[in-house]
Amino acid sequence: MVCGFVGHGVAYVYSPSSHTVIEVGSSFKQLGPGDPGGQLGPVVLGDCPDLRNLRLVSAPCQVDDYIIVCSDGVFNNLDPEYLGLTPKDIASLLAKPGVGASKSSVPDLPLTWRSESLSQANQLMELKVKYRSAFLAKLLDAFSEKVGKL
Repeated sequence: MVCGFVGHGVAYVYSPSSHTVIEVGSSFKQLGPGDPGGQLGPVVLGDCPDLRNLRLVSAPCQVDDYIIVCSDGVFNNLDPEYLGLTPKDIASLLAKPGVGASKSSVPDLPLTWRSESLSQANQLMELKVKYRSAFLAKLLDAFSEKVGKL
């Protein structure tokens, strides 16, 4: 799969056979929620598109995998910060058996999403990606059980 994004978009690859979701093309939203991070059409100097957040991403897919492409409206509803969860909440959830990390791999995390260093900011973003992927996999698995095979 190959996707191109301008602004805050993300894609997910859902594998029903392994019950996993991989996030592809994460947008770090460093520009702030009011800044789209890019726009098509004549918006810069009157006749050029704003492509400062143009991304081209790819991910391997298997037969029967699903590709889910999301705008930031959908993406935000999977974000633990928007859902009122703290980094420590997420680390605890991901440390549960069958979900993700082991207890020994859960780092010492702050109580808020504000970071004090680039290293910590990257660690928090990785934690968000893991949470969004696990949360979406759980939602899709539950949906699949209710309606049958997707």
